[in-house]
Amino acid sequence: MDNFIHTENLKLFRKVLDETTDESKRKCLLELIRDEMAKEPKPKQ
Repeated sequence: MDNFIHTENLKLFRKVLDETTDESKRKCLLELIRDEMAKEPKPKQ
């Protein structure tokens, strides 16, 4: 379930980022994407 939410959050953030031109919103969205991507598990070696 957490993986689904993580994936959907990234889709939504990227979609809104593509649609907005407001620089402050874009910065916020980029930060949200960065934070969400930081939650991804590290690949095992």
